[in-house]
Amino acid sequence: MDHEYDDSIIAGFSEEEKTINRLIGFVYLITSITSMIVQVIIFLAFLKNPQILKNTSYKIMLHIGCCNFVQQISFFLTSFSIIFIYYDSPLWIDSIGGALCQATFLMTVFFIVLLTLNCFDIFYQQKFFPSINRNNFFMKGIIGCYIWGILIFSLYMLPPFSMEFSHLEIGYNFKIQSAIYNYAWEFENKVVIGFLTFSFFIYIFIVVKIHRLKQHQNNSFRSTFSLRDINFLLQAILNFIIYVFIELLWEFADDILPDNRYIFITINYFFALTFSSNTILCVIIISEVKDMIKKMFCRLGKEKVSRVMNKINV
Repeated sequence: MDHEYDDSIIAGFSEEEKTINRLIGFVYLITSITSMIVQVIIFLAFLKNPQILKNTSYKIMLHIGCCNFVQQISFFLTSFSIIFIYYDSPLWIDSIGGALCQATFLMTVFFIVLLTLNCFDIFYQQKFFPSINRNNFFMKGIIGCYIWGILIFSLYMLPPFSMEFSHLEIGYNFKIQSAIYNYAWEFENKVVIGFLTFSFFIYIFIVVKIHRLKQHQNNSFRSTFSLRDINFLLQAILNFIIYVFIELLWEFADDILPDNRYIFITINYFFALTFSSNTILCVIIISEVKDMIKKMFCRLGKEKVSRVMNKINV
């Protein structure tokens, strides 16, 4: 989001504004800790059920989870800066945090495109380019995504395109408000819009395919595609909607919304929530994760009951 505020007014924050910032910092802290804990549970589910990683969709979701985890670490560390009002944090820390934020965001968008392509391949039963080795193709896509992430991180570490954390908006902005930073902004915007537009057309083809299959093969539709395949498609579509929404907010917020810092704080927090939403969707979709969470709660419940019974017996 290209929005400029004069950071010199931060020193003039009232005690009420500082208190509001600290509360927002605690919200970021709780959100990031919760997301990281759930993401660790997801990683443990993958670790205990390695066979599910033979499925390409699960592989892609694992890597999306890695991006989410790195992003949540960034928000976790940032929350302390918000809570303790560190205005004079080292510039290199801001640069790394901003670069990580942008890199993981753009990597996640790339992974969503890969997940969409995999859904397309499943529903069209590898009808297109059948000679291509699917495992090699998607593995190269995953490796390419990490290379892409490294390039984006390196770009945003360069002084003309580096970012700094704004305590006024509770988010990262470009340090240099000049013509040159617009190149990075336009590049990011066009890449995201391009990826999401491509995904949108793929979804249209998938929906058309599902509609035709239901018309002509109503009885065999469920046997042809599992509920898991539908869930992966739903996750890809929900991610698409979320990222389109955040991109539209960044693109048009300055034009359609009042110039109020709390509005931009809300937009930046919604951006942070997009990574948590991926984690939540994984919990909803991956049955192995749901089973592990249920077992954990059952174990905790049994241990609590056992402690109560021991106290009663004593």
